[in-house]
Amino acid sequence: GGNESGGDGDGDRDGNRPWTIQILQKINHPFDTLCWLHANQPRLEAIFNHNYENESPPTFYLSNVEDTFEAAAVGSALTINEMDDKTWEIIKNLPSGSGVYGAKRFDKDGSISAEWEEFGKEFWMLPAIELRRDKSRSSPFSSGYGAKNSNSHMVNEDKNVNGISDIDEKDKTSEELMQIDQMLMIHLRFSSFEELMDKAKYTLNLIQCITSKVSTSVPCTTLPPVVSRGYNSDAQEVFERGVTAALDQFENCNNSDTLQKVVLARRGDLHFATEVKGLDVMMKLKFGGRVDGHLFYMKPGRLGNEFLGCSPERLFQVRGDDGIVMSEALAGTRPRGRTSEADAELLRDLMRSDKDKSEIIIT
Repeated sequence: GGNESGGDGDGDRDGNRPWTIQILQKINHPFDTLCWLHANQPRLEAIFNHNYENESPPTFYLSNVEDTFEAAAVGSALTINEMDDKTWEIIKNLPSGSGVYGAKRFDKDGSISAEWEEFGKEFWMLPAIELRRDKSRSSPFSSGYGAKNSNSHMVNEDKNVNGISDIDEKDKTSEELMQIDQMLMIHLRFSSFEELMDKAKYTLNLIQCITSKVSTSVPCTTLPPVVSRGYNSDAQEVFERGVTAALDQFENCNNSDTLQKVVLARRGDLHFATEVKGLDVMMKLKFGGRVDGHLFYMKPGRLGNEFLGCSPERLFQVRGDDGIVMSEALAGTRPRGRTSEADAELLRDLMRSDKDKSEIIIT
């Protein structure tokens, strides 16, 4: 584990600095992280709703389009509702390989509708319990698990948590080090002995709830039929007024407040014949022939609202082992041509477009 170089606002009254303990356990048998989370969430919710005054633990799931990184998180050792310089300092000083998951609103100053209130302007969590499957170079939290790590829970003095000795490690090739790591990760964060006992009790309750049970990864996963679709009667009219207002502002404003980009959306409500959970939809996306994309799911746990989706874009990722920044935004791009000449023409067309050059700058 490790502790921060300075207080971060969540210490005890005596000003003790918080500590974070990270415990890793390698898992040798193959598993599907989403199937595990899908099977265990109903049990977790039932037990916690009974014991913790109708408040189930926060839940998070993430997998990348390459299928080289997948994580399921249950419970929060640290919850962050505002990401600032102090918070980044906290994250930087977490044990190596620890991941903080969550999301934030693009428009932090805008009004929040009722269904989004429990998410707030942003919501991030350091998992109390995390099941992770990743390749070392694909993980956004790469920590060199193949090497001895003082921040890891040691199995014995000769082997690290992955059961790989230092001598064995030196003999491995770079290709062998790209093998998938499967692990269970536990975090305890505390500022005093009393808080440690509380956090340990909370985490032990989580551990007692979860099982090794997994849902079947059936490709033909189905959802109940949609019995009705609810749209505002004036949705199209409101949308068109928004487009017109945005175009007017683009044309008539010549100062620093001029709009650069507007993304308008319309809302639709689907009513199913029976109850549908967000993880049911995730199972459909993953095993029902989904279009390739990054899958994400988040449930803060307080009111039961869920946020999920499948995105073709990776806005950016900073790779932990070599600092490489990768971006896969679609805005300001062109498809590849069938020939080098077609590629060159597409590039010239892209660079002649003021709209696309603006998209590139914004992204």
